[in-house]
Amino acid sequence: YYRVHLERSGTVAELSASTHAGFHRYTYPAADSASLLLDLVNGIYGYDGKILWSSLRVENDTLITGYRHVSGWARDRYIFFAASFSRPISSYRHRKDDQTPYRGFYRRFKEFDNFPEMAGKSVRAEFTFAPSEAPLEVVFAISGVSTAGALANLRAEAKPFDAAKAEAQARWLVELQKIEGTFLSAEDKTTFYTALYHSLIAPHVFQDVDGQYRGLDGNVHRAEGFTNLTVFSLWDTYRALHPWFNFFQPEHNRNAVLSMLAHGEQSVHQALPVWSHWANENWCMIGYHGVSVLADAAAKGMTGVDWDQALKLAVSSSGWRGYDGLGAYMDMGYVPEDVVGSSVSKTLEYAYDDWCVAELARRQTPYHNFYTGTDHPNIRLNKAYLKR
Repeated sequence: YYRVHLERSGTVAELSASTHAGFHRYTYPAADSASLLLDLVNGIYGYDGKILWSSLRVENDTLITGYRHVSGWARDRYIFFAASFSRPISSYRHRKDDQTPYRGFYRRFKEFDNFPEMAGKSVRAEFTFAPSEAPLEVVFAISGVSTAGALANLRAEAKPFDAAKAEAQARWLVELQKIEGTFLSAEDKTTFYTALYHSLIAPHVFQDVDGQYRGLDGNVHRAEGFTNLTVFSLWDTYRALHPWFNFFQPEHNRNAVLSMLAHGEQSVHQALPVWSHWANENWCMIGYHGVSVLADAAAKGMTGVDWDQALKLAVSSSGWRGYDGLGAYMDMGYVPEDVVGSSVSKTLEYAYDDWCVAELARRQTPYHNFYTGTDHPNIRLNKAYLKR
């Protein structure tokens, strides 16, 4: 739950959330001053050209739908939405700042005021609502699949703001109460539970209420027997977060493992995630640390996973020669500095990841099939070597 008083307008804004929807409540200083700006342009990490296309439809006087297709971090990301309002829309207007040429025929008529279909690369829409003393409540559901998916999410989770707030707080309390401790100060307690809260922000659910989600291959899939998750910042999380999940959130980590395996099956490289989110691989950071997450989960006895499938994808991840100096590493036992940068770090991380593949394999296949080249006495991991 978040609450802020907007000094310039005198409006009080409150926010809460469920799995697939955001809940807004706006208390305006006057009964006839209720309006909202829906900005489909600005956001975190914004820049010119990021918006590939956006669309907005006014379905009726209390419901809008639309989507935004963006590039950049996640170079091909669709965000579909459906939003409902507790008060009827009395009027609306929009503007487009982009000058995208249209080469086909388009009849000219006024489309910026009370026109229920808006589209372009730079769409902003303002909605004015019927006068009322009651606050304006908005439920804003999202989907990675379609507006139909966003509508289904909206219908499944829509509720009054106070009920949504209470449910969200109750769900978080269940998770935070799993760890009890004695602290030297109230400050230490706040720091600990804030960190615990932060540890559960990602990976997060990336599927609609019917289990459908957009996969790495761009197609729509249905999660069977698991909840599909996204945001795998694995270079940041394989060391501590996923091992922590194995103790604190084992079912959440099982969903993470199964989501990673689904990603690997959809990958044209048959590779586990490196740094992926919202059906895109960003190829950020080094190593292929999905294998570490799998090996740690296997070592700690995770059930409900096809470990033969996991080993297959771990091996294919470790053997993809085109990935970031990995071919040279496979040939020479180290990454040469004149082939690719950060050679020492990559050699170290590939060696560790290879060990993880070997540990995973040791549980299912003869161990002698797997070996590492960094045991050679002439190779020192703290010194850069050249290919020539």
